[in-house]
Amino acid sequence: MGDGASPTATGECGLVGRYDELAELDAAVGRLQRRQPQVGLEIVGEAGLGKSSLLSELEVRAEAFGATVLHGRASQFERDLPFGALRTALDGLAHGLDGAATALRHETHDHVRGLLSELARDARVVLVLDDLHWADPATLDLVGALIERPPRGAFLLVVAYRPNQLDGALPPVIATAAARGVLRRIAPRPLDLSCATELLGGQHSHAQVTELHRLCGGNPYFLVETARAVRSGSWRPPASDGSPGEPVAVPPLITGALATELLPLSRDARALIGAAAVLGDPFDIDLAGAVAELDDGALARAVDQLALVGLVRPSAGPRRFRFRHPLTRQAIHDDLPLGSRRLAHRRAAAVLTAAHADTPTIAHHVAQSAEQGDLEAVAV
Repeated sequence: MGDGASPTATGECGLVGRYDELAELDAAVGRLQRRQPQVGLEIVGEAGLGKSSLLSELEVRAEAFGATVLHGRASQFERDLPFGALRTALDGLAHGLDGAATALRHETHDHVRGLLSELARDARVVLVLDDLHWADPATLDLVGALIERPPRGAFLLVVAYRPNQLDGALPPVIATAAARGVLRRIAPRPLDLSCATELLGGQHSHAQVTELHRLCGGNPYFLVETARAVRSGSWRPPASDGSPGEPVAVPPLITGALATELLPLSRDARALIGAAAVLGDPFDIDLAGAVAELDDGALARAVDQLALVGLVRPSAGPRRFRFRHPLTRQAIHDDLPLGSRRLAHRRAAAVLTAAHADTPTIAHHVAQSAEQGDLEAVAV
């Protein structure tokens, strides 16, 4: 699912507050319409920030004056299929990728470049490749070749990806394209509170919007989905003061979007972020490592992975980290299998007891893991 968004969310939440981004799209489309030389575009950002919505808007603008738009999307389930996203984009054309041998890479690159040049000679052509972080190596290699030596004619290459996605790391030719001036980067940021209020359309009180904005970190897709769940009565925000209450699961579309980000992580990184979700937000990395039962080397590698993909960020103090936003922590906690979650809470209680944590903090984990009749748990 592109950008971690559902079909109902794209176009609904991706364009609020995106004035600078839309101006960049207009400028690129204008140059294409006038057949002026230009660099390509890359739209980068974490899941849910509206990358796919911006791509859709660009396609509408290009098609409005008759441009040919070729759209492909990489899939995490097709990374063993060479040229997967490009096959989709060039469907119906004699692209020659079905039988292309990846060993003949330069011949394949020249063939596709020539095909696009021929199309761009008589028409204006936009090649859009979404979710490039999932792309197979052959596709990434070909995209890099098109960036370095673009097709001739009225041609615009547009790619979108999550820059910190661990698996399917981008080759240097793509990862450094913006810094080298070969691509123009558009990087939508989380919405501020005023844009979040505009996005939710006055259907919630200022206090509700403020709390949803805090929980979602300004992520527009998360804002839309949590607001929809609040209106339907299927979800309510956790108490901001940390007081206990009946747990309510995070909306499943959000949990599913985050699950795709966890898939490429190593086993140790998944164990660490699960332990951190049990401990709370922010969390002490050494305590989380102890709950996850990781040695120092495994802990360091796991922290590096989680920081690389942007799921956790440094907080106050050298060993303290925060989740990307509070809802991330709750979604990961809720998605832990029941047995694993209970065991993690038991380990957390033991680790915190050994660290001489305050009794109320320990009691929360004891309550989540104690067996019936455990008198020590009752005493806590």
